[in-house]
Amino acid sequence: MEFVDMLGQMLKKIRTWAVVVVNTLIAVFGTAILESPLARAIHPHTGLGVIWREWIISIVVAGGLGFAVASHWRSGGAKWSWILPSIFFVSMVLVGLGSGHGTARFSGYNCAAELGGPDCGLFFMCTIPFVRGIAYSAAAVLATRKRYPQQS
Repeated sequence: MEFVDMLGQMLKKIRTWAVVVVNTLIAVFGTAILESPLARAIHPHTGLGVIWREWIISIVVAGGLGFAVASHWRSGGAKWSWILPSIFFVSMVLVGLGSGHGTARFSGYNCAAELGGPDCGLFFMCTIPFVRGIAYSAAAVLATRKRYPQQS
């Protein structure tokens, strides 16, 4: 009986992490798919405009997607989808700091100054998935609180 219980607990943990990974993929890539038509409709005239457009659209679309998914699926894994993008983002920032580069590479500031420069890759590869994961998770938490209001 111990083996069956242990196997059941292990499968439950694997399922939980699988749900988190699926929600993370939805947060990062689902947002990219849904925001693509919006991004094409808005034509900023400066590098800073491109960065602001990406920040705003990513937060709004990922938040809406996180709220919708958490409202529809009752698994609770959506609120943990910030973990994997955060680990990746923090590790890349630490590597960047260790090599003598500042954090401006990740904020989009350097990318706004030189669109298409090497810092744009870091912004779009590290920061935007991090922002999407945070927005998706925060909205999922709000959806959960809406579903289960606090009793006073």
